[in-house]
Amino acid sequence: MANPCFCGCSLKTASLIIAIINMILAAISFFMILIWIGILIGAAVPAATKVENGVFVGATLGALISILIVVLIVCIFEFYLALTLKHGADQEDLRKCRIWLIFSAVLFVIEIIFKMVLIIIRGAGPIEYVIFSINIVYCAFSMWVVYEFMTALKSGQVFDTPAASARGTGQV
Repeated sequence: MANPCFCGCSLKTASLIIAIINMILAAISFFMILIWIGILIGAAVPAATKVENGVFVGATLGALISILIVVLIVCIFEFYLALTLKHGADQEDLRKCRIWLIFSAVLFVIEIIFKMVLIIIRGAGPIEYVIFSINIVYCAFSMWVVYEFMTALKSGQVFDTPAASARGTGQV
């Protein structure tokens, strides 16, 4: 069992930090998307009757707003997953950590496919490639840390917390 944390912190602490970072990132994404939806709604109202090349401009903006609403729902789900991980790591609950790991892996694959399609369709600049690469490394590292934390829990490793003390006495 390898500890992927190069900072020397425990797997439990690293999992808690990952949960908090993910909650912050999900909240920031949520509010940024709300702002974009507001901007697009403001642009869609005057464009509702405008026609360019035989296509209503408002219809295109409506499609963008619909996509952003789906992404907004994903942000809410990611926040909930991060909260689940926080409680799972805090309570040393293997089931909650497993839920986070499974759904994060699914979202990770979907996100990679979605971003690759976007890059193929419209291209990307160097900044987008850097952000995309950092995101991939962070997500993979997070899943590795939580997986190792789960492995430690499965092997019966006791962390120095009230939850671990109570688990040893049969009170949990």
